Amino acid sequence: MIKGVTKSVIVVPSPDPALFESAIFIIRHGAVPSEAALKKRLLREAELIASAYVRERIPRGSRFPAPAWAGIGAAAAFAAAGLVFLLN
Repeated sequence: MIKGVTKSVIVVPSPDPALFESAIFIIRHGAVPSEAALKKRLLREAELIASAYVRERIPRGSRFPAPAWAGIGAAAAFAAAGLVFLLN
């Protein structure tokens, strides 16, 4: 059944899409401030909550993304090749 109720929501993109796509906060009626500065603060608080959730759920060692490790490996390979070239 669909009711004629309007809800205010805040949709925050995930800081780590591997864990969740986005966070949806349903705001209580009357809790949404009318001033733009307060709305920005409310959005920032929602982003902080989503970030804190990700930090708690992901092990500390796995924060470095795989493409970064690939880049580091490629840079190390080029550096090693450069050293070999210079030493010969």
